[in-house]
This record gives sequence, C-alpha cells and structure tokens, in this order.
Amino acid sequence: MDMRKQILDKEDTIEAGACVTAGQLWESPLIQKEAPALAQALREDLKSGRTDADMEIRQVLFQDIACPCRHSGSAPCIKDGGSLCHGVLGENQRLSVMGGKSAALPACQKACPLNVPVPEILELLRSGNTLEAQRTLMKFLPMAEMICPSCARCQACCVRTSPDGQVKAHKVMEWLGTDIRNHPEIFFIKPSGDSGKWIAMEEVTLSGLSAAYYLRRMGSHVIFLRTASAKELLSRYEEALAEAMEGPLKAYMDNLRYMGVIFGKDDAGEETVPPVFDLEKTWEDPVSQLAEGEPGGLKELAEAVKIGAEQANGVNLSYGLKSYLEPGKTFGGFDREGIKAPSPDWRENTFAAAKAEAARCLHCGCYGAWDSRIGGALFMAETQIRTTQRMIRAQDYFSSLNPWEQLKPGEEILSFSIPKSGDFISGSLADGELSLAYAFFVSSKKLMDARLTFCGIAPVPVRLVEAEKFLRRKEIASLTPESAAQQIMAVLISQAVLMSGSEEKLRRVQNLLEQALTNL
Repeated sequence: MDMRKQILDKEDTIEAGACVTAGQLWESPLIQKEAPALAQALREDLKSGRTDADMEIRQVLFQDIACPCRHSGSAPCIKDGGSLCHGVLGENQRLSVMGGKSAALPACQKACPLNVPVPEILELLRSGNTLEAQRTLMKFLPMAEMICPSCARCQACCVRTSPDGQVKAHKVMEWLGTDIRNHPEIFFIKPSGDSGKWIAMEEVTLSGLSAAYYLRRMGSHVIFLRTASAKELLSRYEEALAEAMEGPLKAYMDNLRYMGVIFGKDDAGEETVPPVFDLEKTWEDPVSQLAEGEPGGLKELAEAVKIGAEQANGVNLSYGLKSYLEPGKTFGGFDREGIKAPSPDWRENTFAAAKAEAARCLHCGCYGAWDSRIGGALFMAETQIRTTQRMIRAQDYFSSLNPWEQLKPGEEILSFSIPKSGDFISGSLADGELSLAYAFFVSSKKLMDARLTFCGIAPVPVRLVEAEKFLRRKEIASLTPESAAQQIMAVLISQAVLMSGSEEKLRRVQNLLEQALTNL
C-alpha cells in the first residue's frame, strides 16, 4: 500500500501520509483522540469551505492568502509580482493587524551595497524608536554619514513614483549617521567585556576601519600599526567623492579612537600592548589581508566597507563570539497619514524632516491575513514535514510569505509527523477568518507550559511567545481568563499595525484567548 495514503499510529506521533485527504483525517479516530487541535481545525475548515474533504493534506502547504483586496487594484498586488499591497491604501477589517511581510527583499534594501534593512529602520524612526533605528543601522553600516549622501541607490529603486515622489531614504540615513557621529558616548563606547584578543592591521584601509568597529564592539583590541589621514585614505577615489567624504571619515576615525582603537605608536599611549606587537610587524590575521578592490568610485568604496564588516564578523565567530548582525522584526508597518504627505524640505537635516520622510515609506510588504486553521494546528503542534530530501519543521516552513518556494526542484512531500497531544489540553477555536490553536500542560495545579498560535491576524501564523512566557507557572486557581487575556492583549496591541476599522478584530482575538483559557 502507498505509504502516502496511510495514517499510522507511532509511539509519540501520528504519521499522516501526504496524500491522505482532509476528510479522511477528520474521520480518523486516532486524530480525534490524539490530535484534538488538528481535528477541530479540520472541522472548522471543512465547515467554512476553506478546505474541501477531497483535498490532500499536502495541499495545505500550498494554500495562499485569501485576501479580499488582492485583485481590487488596476496594478497587480505584491503577492502577484507587483510592488504594492492594495491593503495599505484601502480599508478592510479582514486584513493583518500585525503588519506586513515582504514577499522578497525590498527593492531599496536589495539595491543597497551594504544590504541595510532600509524599511525596518524607517519604521523604527517613525514609531519614535530613534535609538533602535540608529543601532540597527550601525549593525550594517557604522559610517552612514560618509556613504549614504553620495549613494542614494535606495531612493532610485523606491516603488513610490510621481506624483508623490520616491522616498529619500538616503537622506534619513545621513541624518541618523550625523546624529550617531555627534554622540560617541552612546554609539562608540568602549566594550564592557574583554575577549582577550588583539588584532593588528599593518595599514589603515577603509575595509580595516569598517572591521575595527565590529571587532572592538565585541570586546577585541584593535591596533593599526601605521596610521594615515582621512584625506590620504580617500586619495585613490574620485575627487568629488573624496572631498565629500573626508570630513565624515575623519570624524569616524576620531570616534574609533574614543572607542579604544589604536592608530600607530602615538595612539598607543599607556595602553598595555602585548609584546608580540613590535609595532613594526604585522600579526598574521585574516583582517590584515582585507582587499580594497579597484580604485575609483562609490561602488569600490562601499565594497571595501562591506568586506570589512563581513571579515570582522567572521573573526568574531571564529573566536567564539557572536556576530553583531542580529535578525530584525518579523513584520513591518506603515504610517497611514504619513504616506499621503509630500517629501519634506531637506534644506536642513532635522529630526522632523527625517521622521516625515520615514512616514512616507510603504514598507513593501503584504498585509493580507493567512487563515488556514489546519496549517495553524500543524504549526502549533510542532509538526515535522517529511520530504524526499529532508525533514522541515512546520514552524520554519510557515514562517515565510510564499512557503512553497522553500522546496527544491524535484522535492516532494511524503508525510507529516504530528506529535500526539499526550497530557496537553489542546484544541482549536475559530471566529470567521480568525483561529487560535492552543495547548496547555498543567501539573501540580500550575500551568507549566503553553502554546498559542493565531491565524488570520498576519500574513503568516503567529505564535504568541511572550504570552506563553507570561502564562507559564501560573497557579490555575488564580488565573482569571478575562484578566489574563487583557494582559496578553496589552502586549499584542503595542505591536499591532491597524488598518482603518480593524480595531474590532483585536476584540475578537481577545475573545478567542478568553475561550482557550476558560477551557483549562
């Protein structure tokens, strides 16, 4: 018999073949008993018509967002190869309340030679998190004041065209960089820890200066055995480019000194330098061999800066230190009123101008809401998807906007390994396009573990990790469903990105949370 058409009872899991239908799963006593969350999700999807009884379970992996505004515009939406989600300018209560998710790398970030996450930084700025916006920028480019004014590739690739005009993101990055330069006590402080590692570079180069920041940031000591002025370093580049960048580069080098980077004998001062550093010899290290690329324009200069960052992070990791590049936010937002405004007057670099320009960004994401209850239950149960080539966690698979694009050419789905609920109290609740798959483990009258996964509130399933942490180890007797749901919603609302009229959706989310907690 074809294994892909069977439902098998394993010790701790249920092995469901990829060709088993939704109707067969729903009628299976094994699913009803050992995977109640999936059983209830199947019932809701079958009842609502979201799923047909003859649909094979593997087809859940290829279900797309059923967005009410997907075909409402004259231009294709972002899911269909366009550059705009029509939900950004429209009004619909069935869309995401958690923000948008990009189908691909945003055009501005893709065009940036340093891969700066431009939309993420603009969102942080317009939401008032200026410090976090600057810290995020520093992870990718510690010398934005120098590079960004002469680049502007992000603006050139912006999807906003006339009559609004493209977002001048490079001007925002320049303002952030200027403010960073003026506050070394915040952004160029000496590291609190000491890795005990010393890294020497024989000559000062742009790639070396870029690397120096990331190496020092992780607690390593950095020394350039011979120094050079900003003007000398830029002499190999085009005259106009070198002249524009000289001042910012000098300021950046001064801030590295403030951070503890040593430039030659004169800078060593009273710093304790290990005997191995003769100050005339170079310690053999990958960073000392950084390539500068061919002399010329901005492309070569930016490449040198990028190489420095990559090499530094490689060295940090080789020392057992973490990389300074950390993942960003899951979802993006936009400013409903700000996107309608024209570009501000940039004759003066001010915070007001930077924030107003940031508000004009559409964030290039899909704001639909993925509503498969079956997919949400598989996600919550931490299902493993077996293919002809590997095992994929459901959490990883469903985390991307077009998850089927993760499958390699010729790769086929074989089966689903669904953990049994065991001692967990689990289920699936639904309200229209909303669904909540949950599981609670109670021991000694305490809620020891919790899993909460929502569908219908974002372009992908959302696991409420912070809510799960809040609930863990709570005494059941003192846990009031209404009060607990309100406290969870306070956190969720702080992360919400609401469309016009979508406040009602958050109330329905709270009702589902109360129902799940009441089932305890």
